[in-house]
Amino acid sequence: MDELTNEPISNAKILFEGREFTSDNNGYFEIEYLTGFCPEELYIVTKPSYRDFELLIERTKESVSYIVYERNDDLEYGYSNSKSNSYKVRNDTLFFYMEPLKNPY
Repeated sequence: MDELTNEPISNAKILFEGREFTSDNNGYFEIEYLTGFCPEELYIVTKPSYRDFELLIERTKESVSYIVYERNDDLEYGYSNSKSNSYKVRNDTLFFYMEPLKNPY
């Protein structure tokens, strides 16, 4: 989803567990093969003209932590706190919100 307009983003690339997924025209993608307990999940989300980011989900028996790494304007990754607007979790669905770059080229 576009962070500013809440419109779906088609053809965004999501890298997970060494496999690449692409969002459809509705901004939707699905990972069906997850089974069992996964202590860590790393999603890398990219799309030309949008700020790339990574979302690491760490699970324990007691809690789930969401850690976001986002590229700054110098294209370097840095930690962003878990209250980032880059994602939302609703039921069993994870929504990614991408920030459009001010000067994409």
